[in-house]
Amino acid sequence: MGKVEDSLNLLRELGDEDLKSRLLESRKELFALRTLTWREGKTNPARIRALKKEIARILTILKEKELSKKAQNAVDGQQGSDREMGRRKNR
Repeated sequence: MGKVEDSLNLLRELGDEDLKSRLLESRKELFALRTLTWREGKTNPARIRALKKEIARILTILKEKELSKKAQNAVDGQQGSDREMGRRKNR
Protein backbone atom coordinates (compact mmCIF):
# COMPACT_ATOMS: atom_id res chain seq x y z
CA MET A 1 0.00 0.00 0.00
CA GLY A 2 1.06 3.54 -0.62
CA LYS A 3 1.18 6.51 1.69
CA VAL A 4 -2.18 7.84 0.54
CA GLU A 5 -3.97 4.53 1.15
CA ASP A 6 -2.39 4.23 4.58
CA SER A 7 -3.45 7.73 5.56
CA LEU A 8 -6.97 7.12 4.23
CA ASN A 9 -7.28 3.92 6.24
CA LEU A 10 -6.07 5.70 9.37
CA LEU A 11 -8.56 8.51 8.83
CA ARG A 12 -11.44 6.10 8.18
CA GLU A 13 -10.75 4.35 11.48
CA LEU A 14 -11.17 7.60 13.42
CA GLY A 15 -14.50 8.61 14.90
CA ASP A 16 -16.45 11.65 13.81
CA GLU A 17 -15.26 13.81 16.71
CA ASP A 18 -11.62 12.89 16.08
CA LEU A 19 -12.00 13.71 12.40
CA LYS A 20 -13.60 17.05 13.20
CA SER A 21 -10.83 17.98 15.62
CA ARG A 22 -8.18 16.96 13.08
CA LEU A 23 -9.99 19.03 10.45
CA LEU A 24 -9.94 22.04 12.76
CA GLU A 25 -6.22 21.59 13.47
CA SER A 26 -5.43 21.31 9.75
CA ARG A 27 -7.45 24.41 8.93
CA LYS A 28 -5.69 26.38 11.68
CA GLU A 29 -2.28 25.29 10.40
CA LEU A 30 -3.23 26.19 6.83
CA PHE A 31 -4.39 29.61 7.99
CA ALA A 32 -1.14 30.14 9.89
CA LEU A 33 0.94 29.19 6.84
CA ARG A 34 -1.06 31.49 4.58
CA THR A 35 -0.72 34.34 7.08
CA LEU A 36 3.02 33.75 7.33
CA THR A 37 3.29 33.78 3.55
CA TRP A 38 1.35 37.02 3.31
CA ARG A 39 3.10 38.77 6.21
CA GLU A 40 6.71 37.69 5.78
CA GLY A 41 6.85 36.31 2.28
CA LYS A 42 8.01 32.94 3.57
CA THR A 43 6.28 30.09 1.88
CA ASN A 44 6.14 26.33 1.98
CA PRO A 45 4.00 25.37 -1.01
CA ALA A 46 4.45 21.64 -0.47
CA ARG A 47 3.05 21.83 3.08
CA ILE A 48 0.17 24.06 1.97
CA ARG A 49 -0.70 21.59 -0.79
CA ALA A 50 -0.50 18.65 1.63
CA LEU A 51 -2.78 20.39 4.12
CA LYS A 52 -5.35 21.19 1.44
CA LYS A 53 -5.38 17.54 0.40
CA GLU A 54 -5.69 16.35 3.99
CA ILE A 55 -8.62 18.71 4.57
CA ALA A 56 -10.31 17.44 1.42
CA ARG A 57 -9.79 13.82 2.49
CA ILE A 58 -11.24 14.45 5.93
CA LEU A 59 -14.27 16.22 4.47
CA THR A 60 -14.78 13.37 2.02
CA ILE A 61 -14.67 10.75 4.76
CA LEU A 62 -17.10 12.74 6.92
CA LYS A 63 -19.47 13.00 3.95
CA GLU A 64 -19.17 9.25 3.25
CA LYS A 65 -20.05 8.48 6.86
CA GLU A 66 -23.00 10.87 6.76
CA LEU A 67 -24.36 9.32 3.58
CA SER A 68 -23.94 5.77 4.87
CA LYS A 69 -25.87 6.70 8.03
CA LYS A 70 -28.65 8.23 5.93
CA ALA A 71 -28.79 5.17 3.70
CA GLN A 72 -28.91 2.85 6.71
CA ASN A 73 -31.68 4.93 8.30
CA ALA A 74 -33.64 4.85 5.05
CA VAL A 75 -33.32 1.06 4.85
CA ASP A 76 -34.31 0.68 8.49
CA GLY A 77 -37.25 3.04 8.02
CA GLN A 78 -38.44 1.20 4.93
CA GLN A 79 -38.28 -2.16 6.67
CA GLY A 80 -40.19 -0.77 9.62
CA SER A 81 -42.95 0.70 7.44
CA ASP A 82 -43.32 -2.58 5.56
CA ARG A 83 -43.82 -4.41 8.85
CA GLU A 84 -46.33 -1.84 10.06
CA MET A 85 -48.38 -2.17 6.89
CA GLY A 86 -48.33 -5.93 7.04
CA ARG A 87 -46.48 -6.15 3.73
CA ARG A 88 -44.07 -8.88 2.83
CA LYS A 89 -40.67 -8.19 1.42
CA ASN A 90 -40.15 -8.98 -2.22
CA ARG A 91 -37.74 -11.81 -2.63
